Amino acid sequence: MCAQHTDDILIDMKRRLIILITAVLSVSLFGCGDAIPDLPEDEMKMVEEYAAGLLLKYDAGYKSDMISDEEIQAEKERLEHRAQLTIEAEEARKEREAAKEAAKSSKEGSDSSSEGKASSGRETVYTDINDFFSLGGLNIVSDGVRISDRYPDKSEDSDWQGVVNATGGKKLAVFEFTVSNTGSSPVNLDMSSQKPHFAAEINNSFTKGALTTLLLNDMQTYRKELAAGESEKLVLLFEVPSDVSSVDSADLIMRKGTERGVMQVKAD
Repeated sequence: MCAQHTDDILIDMKRRLIILITAVLSVSLFGCGDAIPDLPEDEMKMVEEYAAGLLLKYDAGYKSDMISDEEIQAEKERLEHRAQLTIEAEEARKEREAAKEAAKSSKEGSDSSSEGKASSGRETVYTDINDFFSLGGLNIVSDGVRISDRYPDKSEDSDWQGVVNATGGKKLAVFEFTVSNTGSSPVNLDMSSQKPHFAAEINNSFTKGALTTLLLNDMQTYRKELAAGESEKLVLLFEVPSDVSSVDSADLIMRKGTERGVMQVKAD
């Protein structure tokens, strides 16, 4: 009985709404002066909401305000990407400050610079890559930096590890190194465990951080045990504007934890 009574009430309300809407629309369409019925406020509100619902239902251009899960996820990823770019920009700013301090100390002829360190007044900035990484038994030598559209340059060298191409409007600044085991026993080299971060200053312009690649000789992630007397070629890649065709000056900016390092690199 209760259910039947409820249904009857709903049917009656629907009929009343239809009658009221018909009256309102008749007045609106055909114009009858002040013939709009004087309705209670709550009934007029129901008429307005119902009429609006009908209009939207049959409006092909209407789009719901509801946001899909895909749109929410896309917006979340966009915001996370912007936050990451902000963090990287702040890190780059700190690296530039460290580079300026190191350059200033070097020009002043600091006695400690000959030992691979330069004091900036606030912290020690290393100027020798071996002192910076403390790789006991291993020695890293810079082989210079050059500009290229891809790495490796030779196709036969890429058969076993792939190729990194510069993105549109960019070129690659290729920093190359040779790491050698100068001792008489094997030494394990695990650069990834030190979690290093690299940036560069090329022709007095700072780059973003070194590209993260899947190259087997990427210096940032290189891991291998080097036998006594064994050497390996390592590389760091940075993107620079496409109008950079040569390197006049270059500094490698290094960071791990709270330690900083700035090393001058000769052009290839």
